[in-house]
Order: sequence, then structure tokens, then C-alpha cells
Amino acid sequence: IFVSGPLGSAAAGLDIFMSKKEKEVQEFKQAEPFKMQHLCPEPEVELGKLLNKSGLVSSMQDLSDGLATDLAHICKSSSVSAEVEERLLPSLPGLTELCRHLDKMPVNLQISGGEDYRLIFTVEKNKDDELLALLDEQGFHGIKRIGTIKKGNGEVLLLTKDGEMKDITFKGFEHKPL
Repeated sequence: IFVSGPLGSAAAGLDIFMSKKEKEVQEFKQAEPFKMQHLCPEPEVELGKLLNKSGLVSSMQDLSDGLATDLAHICKSSSVSAEVEERLLPSLPGLTELCRHLDKMPVNLQISGGEDYRLIFTVEKNKDDELLALLDEQGFHGIKRIGTIKKGNGEVLLLTKDGEMKDITFKGFEHKPL
């Protein structure tokens, strides 16, 4: 399982704007990239086209509802499960410090925060190196492996830094019918 860049940035940006500690958080010197990610996310259309054309990707989706929810959609429709490793989740520099100001856990923003518009995708077994070489050759950097697809029934599990396995299936935004 791969993601195309830092996670939790847009959610952190929203939390900055909504913070009751607005002055303290607004003055946090690394807040600007998080605010901009919330206000002006950039969909990765060209990367998506390249991944699709590569023939190496077995599934792909944008991360608009959060990693846990969007990955659960992939897993459910493919009748598999996912194991994501917390230690592999990428973030913008400063997320941990910013989260201290916001009284938030970085991992919660990374797995549940939406609107990052990163791509999450899966790659056939033993094709990782081939795909990463292609992406590097085409100038796409920052792609990170975050976990593995396993046999299962749509679950998304998080291996925490403490070695605990937690079920995070559908722990992001869920669209409710009107």
C-alpha cells in the first residue's frame, strides 16, 4: 500500500482555523503549509494518470475522506484487508509540534483527516521497486509505502508504534444519505 505524500495536513490546517487557541496556533511558525493544504489542496491528476498507465497498480483512490475510510472502500470492494504501519505514515515537517499546540494526536489526523487529495494505491507483489523506479524517472518523489494488503474481509488495521494492532476501518469521514 502506497500514498503519494504527507497525510493529515489539510485536517491540521482546518484545526488551526477552528482552534480556540487561535493566536498561539496562528503564530506557530510552521502553520502556513498546513493552512494552505486545507485552503488549496492540489489533486494529483498527472500522477494518477501515470500510475494508471503503468500497469503496476492494482487499485487507486484519492484520499478525500481520510486514509482509514478510503482504504476501507478499496479493501471492501476487493474482499481483502489492509495492515498500515503508523511508523511509515508520512507527514509535513512540524505536524507533531503543531499537534501539541492543538491537543491532537498526529496519527489521528493522518488516518482520519480528509481533504489531503493524496493518492492511495496498491501495487502487485514484487512490483514495488519497478514502480518506484518509474516514478523517480518521471520526477514523482515522496511516494511512501505505508503497509500491506492481506487476505480478509475489508478491515483496515493499524500497527501502532507501540506494537498494538488496532482496527481503524471507516474511521474517517462517512457520507450520510439525506
